[in-house]
Amino acid sequence: MTEIGENALNGIEEYIEGPHTFTVTVQEKVRADGMMVQIKRAGKSFPEKPAKRTGQAGWSVKKGDEVLVYRANTRFE
Repeated sequence: MTEIGENALNGIEEYIEGPHTFTVTVQEKVRADGMMVQIKRAGKSFPEKPAKRTGQAGWSVKKGDEVLVYRANTRFE
């Protein structure tokens, strides 16, 4: 049995019922499509505006950023 988000972190699209927060450990890209995806950038007090999807290009995230997803197909690359 895998942990929630384990497949997504390994580049395999995973449906996250959520809410679930990922803490980014390396610079990469996140792709998500669902009810909500939101990023809180490292060192910032407030998260960015939530969205339903990142789009095909995905969003760049850096070490220390937090990615919150809720009911979303999610994958890190």
